Amino acid sequence: IGPIILSCAWGILVLHETLSILGAIAIGIMLLSAVLIRDEENDRTVKGLLWLYITVIVASSAVSILSKQHQVEKRFTTVDPLSFSIWIGLIRTVLFTVVAAVHLTRLGAGTVHFPKTAVIYSAAFSAVSASCYIITLITGAVLPIVITSPLGTGLSIIMCTLLPWLIYREKLNKKQIAGVCCSLIGAILFLVG
Repeated sequence: IGPIILSCAWGILVLHETLSILGAIAIGIMLLSAVLIRDEENDRTVKGLLWLYITVIVASSAVSILSKQHQVEKRFTTVDPLSFSIWIGLIRTVLFTVVAAVHLTRLGAGTVHFPKTAVIYSAAFSAVSASCYIITLITGAVLPIVITSPLGTGLSIIMCTLLPWLIYREKLNKKQIAGVCCSLIGAILFLVG
Protein backbone atom coordinates (compact mmCIF):
# COMPACT_ATOMS: atom_id res chain seq x y z
CA ILE A 1 0.00 0.00 0.00
CA GLY A 2 3.05 2.24 0.41
CA PRO A 3 3.22 2.79 -3.36
CA ILE A 4 -0.35 4.17 -3.31
CA ILE A 5 0.61 6.82 -0.79
CA LEU A 6 3.86 7.80 -2.53
CA SER A 7 2.31 7.77 -6.02
CA CYS A 8 -0.70 9.82 -4.94
CA ALA A 9 1.58 12.28 -3.13
CA TRP A 10 3.59 12.64 -6.37
CA GLY A 11 0.42 13.12 -8.42
CA ILE A 12 -0.93 15.79 -6.07
CA LEU A 13 2.31 17.65 -5.22
CA VAL A 14 4.21 17.42 -8.53
CA LEU A 15 1.64 16.79 -11.25
CA HIS A 16 -1.05 18.96 -9.56
CA GLU A 17 -3.71 16.25 -9.86
CA THR A 18 -6.69 16.21 -7.52
CA LEU A 19 -7.86 13.36 -5.33
CA SER A 20 -11.62 13.16 -4.88
CA ILE A 21 -13.26 12.55 -1.52
CA LEU A 22 -14.37 9.15 -2.81
CA GLY A 23 -10.78 8.41 -3.86
CA ALA A 24 -9.46 9.35 -0.41
CA ILE A 25 -12.05 7.05 1.20
CA ALA A 26 -11.04 4.25 -1.22
CA ILE A 27 -7.37 4.66 -0.24
CA GLY A 28 -8.33 4.45 3.44
CA ILE A 29 -10.27 1.24 2.79
CA MET A 30 -7.31 -0.23 0.86
CA LEU A 31 -4.97 0.64 3.73
CA LEU A 32 -7.34 -1.25 6.01
CA SER A 33 -7.30 -4.20 3.59
CA ALA A 34 -3.48 -4.37 3.74
CA VAL A 35 -3.62 -4.53 7.54
CA LEU A 36 -6.26 -7.28 7.45
CA ILE A 37 -4.60 -9.39 4.76
CA ARG A 38 -1.10 -9.49 6.24
CA ASP A 39 0.02 -12.76 7.76
CA GLU A 40 0.94 -11.97 11.37
CA GLU A 41 2.82 -15.24 11.84
CA ASN A 42 4.96 -14.59 8.77
CA ASP A 43 5.51 -10.97 9.83
CA ARG A 44 7.30 -12.19 12.96
CA THR A 45 9.55 -14.56 11.00
CA VAL A 46 10.66 -11.97 8.41
CA LYS A 47 11.11 -8.90 10.61
CA GLY A 48 14.79 -8.88 9.64
CA LEU A 49 13.80 -8.21 6.04
CA LEU A 50 12.46 -4.70 6.68
CA TRP A 51 14.98 -3.36 4.15
CA LEU A 52 13.40 -5.63 1.53
CA TYR A 53 9.91 -4.25 2.24
CA ILE A 54 11.20 -0.69 1.96
CA THR A 55 12.99 -1.50 -1.31
CA VAL A 56 9.81 -3.02 -2.79
CA ILE A 57 7.73 0.01 -1.73
CA VAL A 58 10.21 2.48 -3.23
CA ALA A 59 10.73 0.46 -6.44
CA SER A 60 7.00 -0.10 -6.97
CA SER A 61 6.31 3.60 -6.36
CA ALA A 62 9.03 4.53 -8.85
CA VAL A 63 7.40 2.31 -11.50
CA SER A 64 4.00 3.97 -10.96
CA ILE A 65 5.51 7.45 -11.00
CA LEU A 66 7.77 6.89 -14.02
CA SER A 67 4.99 5.22 -16.03
CA LYS A 68 2.97 8.42 -15.60
CA GLN A 69 5.80 10.98 -15.61
CA HIS A 70 7.20 9.95 -18.99
CA GLN A 71 3.75 10.60 -20.49
CA VAL A 72 3.44 14.16 -19.15
CA GLU A 73 7.02 15.42 -19.27
CA LYS A 74 7.05 18.90 -20.81
CA ARG A 75 10.80 19.42 -21.26
CA PHE A 76 11.43 16.37 -23.45
CA THR A 77 9.62 14.57 -26.23
CA THR A 78 7.08 12.17 -24.78
CA VAL A 79 8.29 8.58 -24.97
CA ASP A 80 5.97 6.12 -26.65
CA PRO A 81 4.84 3.16 -24.50
CA LEU A 82 6.56 0.51 -26.66
CA SER A 83 10.00 2.14 -26.50
CA PHE A 84 9.63 2.84 -22.79
CA SER A 85 8.58 -0.74 -21.99
CA ILE A 86 11.44 -2.21 -24.06
CA TRP A 87 14.01 -0.05 -22.25
CA ILE A 88 12.49 -0.89 -18.86
CA GLY A 89 12.58 -4.60 -19.78
CA LEU A 90 16.25 -4.39 -20.72
CA ILE A 91 17.14 -2.47 -17.56
CA ARG A 92 15.20 -4.94 -15.39
CA THR A 93 16.98 -7.89 -17.00
CA VAL A 94 20.43 -6.38 -16.47
CA LEU A 95 19.67 -5.40 -12.87
CA PHE A 96 18.19 -8.82 -12.06
CA THR A 97 21.19 -10.60 -13.60
CA VAL A 98 23.68 -8.48 -11.62
CA VAL A 99 21.79 -8.93 -8.33
CA ALA A 100 21.40 -12.69 -8.92
CA ALA A 101 25.10 -13.05 -9.79
CA VAL A 102 26.18 -11.16 -6.65
CA HIS A 103 23.80 -13.22 -4.49
CA LEU A 104 24.98 -16.54 -5.96
CA THR A 105 28.60 -15.50 -5.49
CA ARG A 106 27.94 -14.73 -1.81
CA LEU A 107 26.31 -18.12 -1.38
CA GLY A 108 29.36 -19.74 -2.95
CA ALA A 109 27.21 -21.46 -5.55
CA GLY A 110 29.07 -23.16 -8.33
CA THR A 111 27.39 -24.01 -11.60
CA VAL A 112 23.73 -23.12 -11.57
CA HIS A 113 21.26 -25.49 -13.24
CA PHE A 114 17.89 -24.23 -14.44
CA PRO A 115 15.12 -26.84 -14.33
CA LYS A 116 12.71 -26.89 -17.27
CA THR A 117 9.79 -25.81 -15.04
CA ALA A 118 11.78 -22.78 -13.84
CA VAL A 119 12.31 -21.67 -17.44
CA ILE A 120 8.59 -22.14 -18.23
CA TYR A 121 7.52 -20.17 -15.14
CA SER A 122 10.03 -17.43 -15.93
CA ALA A 123 8.84 -17.15 -19.53
CA ALA A 124 5.18 -17.03 -18.42
CA PHE A 125 5.98 -14.43 -15.76
CA SER A 126 7.86 -12.29 -18.30
CA ALA A 127 4.99 -12.40 -20.78
CA VAL A 128 2.33 -11.53 -18.17
CA SER A 129 4.51 -8.88 -16.52
CA ALA A 130 5.30 -7.20 -19.85
CA SER A 131 1.62 -7.20 -20.85
CA CYS A 132 0.58 -5.69 -17.52
CA TYR A 133 3.29 -3.07 -17.77
CA ILE A 134 2.19 -1.98 -21.25
CA ILE A 135 -1.42 -1.72 -19.99
CA THR A 136 -0.13 0.41 -17.09
CA LEU A 137 1.65 2.71 -19.55
CA ILE A 138 -1.41 3.08 -21.74
CA THR A 139 -3.70 3.86 -18.79
CA GLY A 140 -1.04 6.23 -17.43
CA ALA A 141 -1.37 8.26 -20.61
CA VAL A 142 -5.09 8.87 -20.14
CA LEU A 143 -5.79 8.68 -16.39
CA PRO A 144 -4.26 10.56 -13.44
CA ILE A 145 -1.81 8.65 -11.23
CA VAL A 146 -4.08 9.29 -8.22
CA ILE A 147 -6.52 6.88 -9.91
CA THR A 148 -4.29 4.35 -11.72
CA SER A 149 -1.95 3.57 -8.81
CA PRO A 150 -4.57 2.84 -6.12
CA LEU A 151 -6.84 1.02 -8.58
CA GLY A 152 -3.96 -1.18 -9.81
CA THR A 153 -2.84 -1.91 -6.25
CA GLY A 154 -6.36 -2.74 -5.09
CA LEU A 155 -6.95 -5.13 -7.98
CA SER A 156 -3.52 -6.76 -7.50
CA ILE A 157 -4.27 -7.35 -3.79
CA ILE A 158 -7.48 -9.10 -4.79
CA MET A 159 -5.81 -11.26 -7.44
CA CYS A 160 -2.70 -12.08 -5.35
CA THR A 161 -4.94 -13.27 -2.52
CA LEU A 162 -7.60 -15.11 -4.50
CA LEU A 163 -5.43 -16.88 -7.09
CA PRO A 164 -3.31 -18.80 -4.52
CA TRP A 165 -6.58 -19.81 -2.85
CA LEU A 166 -7.99 -21.05 -6.17
CA ILE A 167 -4.81 -22.66 -7.55
CA TYR A 168 -2.93 -23.88 -4.46
CA ARG A 169 -5.86 -24.16 -2.04
CA GLU A 170 -4.18 -21.81 0.43
CA LYS A 171 -6.53 -21.08 3.30
CA LEU A 172 -7.77 -17.59 4.08
CA ASN A 173 -8.80 -16.62 7.59
CA LYS A 174 -11.72 -14.28 8.31
CA LYS A 175 -9.47 -11.20 8.55
CA GLN A 176 -7.93 -11.96 5.15
CA ILE A 177 -11.33 -12.47 3.55
CA ALA A 178 -12.42 -9.12 5.04
CA GLY A 179 -9.21 -7.59 3.61
CA VAL A 180 -10.00 -8.88 0.10
CA CYS A 181 -13.51 -7.45 0.43
CA CYS A 182 -12.06 -4.06 1.47
CA SER A 183 -9.77 -4.08 -1.59
CA LEU A 184 -12.74 -4.89 -3.79
CA ILE A 185 -14.77 -2.05 -2.24
CA GLY A 186 -11.84 0.36 -2.68
CA ALA A 187 -11.38 -0.65 -6.35
CA ILE A 188 -15.12 -0.22 -7.00
CA LEU A 189 -15.06 3.24 -5.37
CA PHE A 190 -12.25 4.26 -7.74
CA LEU A 191 -14.15 2.92 -10.73
CA VAL A 192 -17.40 4.74 -9.89
CA GLY A 193 -15.71 7.87 -8.47
